Amino acid sequence: MKTLIIVLVTSLMSVLCLAQSPSVADFGGSDEVKFESISISINAESMQDLEDLNLEEIQDIFKNSEANKELSFQIVCYGEPMKNGKKASLSMKADGNSNDLEAFCNQIKMIQKMALGYYQ
Repeated sequence: MKTLIIVLVTSLMSVLCLAQSPSVADFGGSDEVKFESISISINAESMQDLEDLNLEEIQDIFKNSEANKELSFQIVCYGEPMKNGKKASLSMKADGNSNDLEAFCNQIKMIQKMALGYYQ
């Protein structure tokens, strides 16, 4: 659970930090910050991590985006180590646009169901 929270906070902080413009004076424009895209990635190490995931909060983040912006959501599931010593993993990703939030949110729900099936 701590890993999930750390990943979410880190992702949001990186989006906010990297989206800052260097200086208003450098561009001679307004001091308004605009996002070109929003991407969220979740790393899960157990079924409990996925069950604790609040999809409504994630969907609210996407719903507050401006029109015609690229959206991305990814879940990476980690499993038991394989024979070669590497940790097994499965990655699922949905890409969409803020103009069609309903379809994108349905994709997010499907990804969560598939990820839960990975741990069953």
